Amino acid sequence: MSSLLSVQDLHVHHIRRGESIHAVRGVSFTLAAGETLGLVGESGCGKSTLGKAILQLLPASAGQVRLDGAELGTLAPAALRALRPRMQMIFQDAQASLNPRRTVGDALDTLLRVHGERDARLRRQAVLAMLDRVGLPAGALARYPHEFSGGQRQRIGIARALLLRPALVVCDEPVSALDVSIQAQILNLLVELKAEFGLAYLFISHDLAVVRYLADRVMVMQAGRIVDGGAQPEFWQAPSHPYTRALIAAAPDAAGP
Repeated sequence: MSSLLSVQDLHVHHIRRGESIHAVRGVSFTLAAGETLGLVGESGCGKSTLGKAILQLLPASAGQVRLDGAELGTLAPAALRALRPRMQMIFQDAQASLNPRRTVGDALDTLLRVHGERDARLRRQAVLAMLDRVGLPAGALARYPHEFSGGQRQRIGIARALLLRPALVVCDEPVSALDVSIQAQILNLLVELKAEFGLAYLFISHDLAVVRYLADRVMVMQAGRIVDGGAQPEFWQAPSHPYTRALIAAAPDAAGP
């Protein structure tokens, strides 16, 4: 597999109540095309901040992020905008990530129009095809986000992320807010879509069992740093860091049989 994403010595600082918080501390890793890399750790350890900084949704304080060899932090706005279709995000809170004043059809249509598709008929065809692929009917086009269940809203979020046919998708706790039965449906859908579209996932989660199910490799984050990692299944059998062993002990289902 060829390298798609390279992150080198990435740092992110927040200013909160006048205090500087070092949320991401010198993180480095690569992600191959078509690979799923699981990022696990407790809430507040910096996982979501790292994902957003990779996609340039938050500014990095230092370090480099390269996608397809292009250093994202040094690109001019127009050049970065041209790369946006290659990298997308599925958010934890699907309702908060959708505009409550816009129908699903309008939101998805606008996404295609902003990124250059001028033919309204082709835009509609693409939106309908993607909605159908994620298990939503054509009637969803005219409805608003509040009219859907949590699982359906997450399907809309997945459709939005995949509509531009990205290579990289950052999945930020995409099933943690859903009922267990719905979680399984969404996870299976993500697995299918990865194979169908050749996606690479950075899959962020505090649920080790979910990451064990999805990921090819795993990284463990603690207090903004990557402290452990490895390929499946060896990673679960012989974790090298005490923090990783404590996480697995607290979630025995993640260790497998």
